[in-house]
Amino acid sequence: MANKKEALPWGWIINIGVITKILLPITAFIWVFIYSFLINPGQTEAFYQAYAQTASSYVSIITGIPIFFFFAWWMGRRTGRRVMASAVLIWLIYVALDLPLLLFFDFSDVWIPTIIAHATKLLGAYLGALLAIKQSSESSPATA
Repeated sequence: MANKKEALPWGWIINIGVITKILLPITAFIWVFIYSFLINPGQTEAFYQAYAQTASSYVSIITGIPIFFFFAWWMGRRTGRRVMASAVLIWLIYVALDLPLLLFFDFSDVWIPTIIAHATKLLGAYLGALLAIKQSSESSPATA
C-alpha cells in the first residue's frame, strides 16, 4: 500500500476536472453574450447560435490555458502530492467529460481548434504544476 504522501488527491482531481468543465462553457457563453450585445448586435438568433458553435472552440483555447494553469498550480500548492500526475489527470477528466458532448453535438467542423484547445489546456495544466513544484521546492527548508 502506498503511503499517504504518495497517494493521488482524487477528491481534488475529480472536483477540479468537473469545475473546469463547467467553467469553460461559461466563458464561451460570456463571450457570445458580449459579441451579440456589444460587438455585433442585431443579428438573428440562428446567426448567434452558429457563431457560438464556432467561437466556443477559440474561446476555449484562449481561456483554457489560464484556467488550467491556475487550477493545477492551486491544487499543487494545496496538496503537494503527485502534482504533475494530478494536473494531467485533471486534464484527462476534462477531456473525458468533453468528448461525449463533442460527439453528440457534431462539432466536426471545428475539430482542429478543439484539438488545439485540448492541447493548450494540457499545456496550461503542465505549466501550473511546474510552478507549484518549483514554489514548493523553494519553500522547503534546505537539508544540510
